[in-house]
This record gives sequence, structure tokens and C-alpha cells, in this order.
Amino acid sequence: MLFVRKYLSMAALVGTLCATVAFVVITLTAPRFLARMDFFIVQNTSTTDFYSLFKSSEFLSEILVDAVHTERFIERVVATSAGDVLHLPINKKERLNAWRKIVDVSQRHKLGRLGIVVYGNSRHEVNVIANGVADVLIQQNDAFRGGKKEDVDVRLLTGPVIEPNPPLKDIIIAVVASFFCGVVFVYGIGYMRHVYDAYNSNGQRPLYAPQRAVISLDNNHDNDTDSWEHSFDEIARKLQHLNNTRTDDGDMRNDSVLK
Repeated sequence: MLFVRKYLSMAALVGTLCATVAFVVITLTAPRFLARMDFFIVQNTSTTDFYSLFKSSEFLSEILVDAVHTERFIERVVATSAGDVLHLPINKKERLNAWRKIVDVSQRHKLGRLGIVVYGNSRHEVNVIANGVADVLIQQNDAFRGGKKEDVDVRLLTGPVIEPNPPLKDIIIAVVASFFCGVVFVYGIGYMRHVYDAYNSNGQRPLYAPQRAVISLDNNHDNDTDSWEHSFDEIARKLQHLNNTRTDDGDMRNDSVLK
């Protein structure tokens, strides 16, 4: 409990800072609006084999999902009224990457349904682009598949439904997650510091200490009495040796003077 209180204020500060940064990044970088559309692929055939129809619809939906992010599809969308609001790079690679950020396509449950989301910074922009994409899929889908034009019919089920982006729910989740990430980070650093301090308080030699004996003067630790006695005996022995050396030197000098 004491550990939690010690870092509570710092954790709250860092968590709030992380949440604020996440909110600012999301609101500044994410497109402000999106338009959702759902399409249904209908095959004009007389067969009654439902399994064959299902597999055929699955195959066609996969083809159209891949076709949406191709250069030819982009060219046909630009040829519609969407070309007035689309500003794509000239370089082909950059053009495709920019298009993928604007238009997101997915296959719904593999039942011949497509879900398309168009992103933009204004309601008018996403509405015009979405209508251009829908026009190409409905009127010109035969350019991206095999067979005759009348064999397949792509129908718009829903949309374009324009919504603010990102949704308020996603913003709240991102902000809360960022706050808890900041809190966990602070307590993680605090725990590592606590473990490090506890390791050093046990009287163990740190990894960077020189390889030699160290006698601690801390009264909180148990000192080895034998080590102390050995140290004093060693000091006394050296002092006695030094004293004897000086006495011998003095006697030798006196003898030389007398001679």
C-alpha cells in the first residue's frame, strides 16, 4: 500500500499526459468524416445448385475486393465526378498507398457482400468519392471480372451513410488505454527501482564494485568479528615491523659513528 501511495501522484500525472497526447494525435491525424456502403452481388443464372451459387458469389466478391485497390479502378473513379475532389499523387506507388488510406473494402461473411468505407475531411468530399466508387462497382464491374455484363448484378444495399470520424467510442477507448499505459509504465519503473534498492540494502557487492574485500561501517548490518580482529592484528604486526626496522637502522648508525 505504501508503494502505491509513493508513486500515485506521478502515475496520475504521466497517465494524464499520455491520454492527452493520444487524444491530440487522434483528432489531428484521423480524417474527420467517413461514408459507409454495403453492396450485394447477384448472379443472373438459372442454376439451382445453391452450393455452386455460394462458391461463385464468394469468388466474385473476392475479385471485386482486390479490384477496388487497383490502378484501373482508381482511373475509372477519377473519371467520374469524384475526380473533382480527389487529389492523388502522380507516382503510381504513392497513388495506390494514398488510395488505400481513403477507401477501405472488406468482404462481409463471404456471402457475396462487400463493405466499403470512404474517409475524408468533409461531408461533401466523402459523399462524392463514395458515389464515384459505387458508380464504378455497379455500372462497370464487368471490367474487373470474366463473363458478360448481364451475368452479374452489383446492388447497393446501404449508403452512403456519413458519420463523424473517429467515433466517440473509439476516442474514449484510446484515451483510457493510453492513461492506463502511462500508469503501468510509472509503477513498472518504480518497482524496478524498489528491487534495485532492496538488492543493495542487503550488503551485497554491486556489480561495478572492485574485486576486493569491503568492510561495512553500517550498524544496520552484521559485521564479521573475526574480520575486524584479523584486520587489527595485521595493522599491529606491520607497525611492530616498522618500529623494529627503525630501531635496527638506528643501531647500525651508532656503530658506524663509534668506529
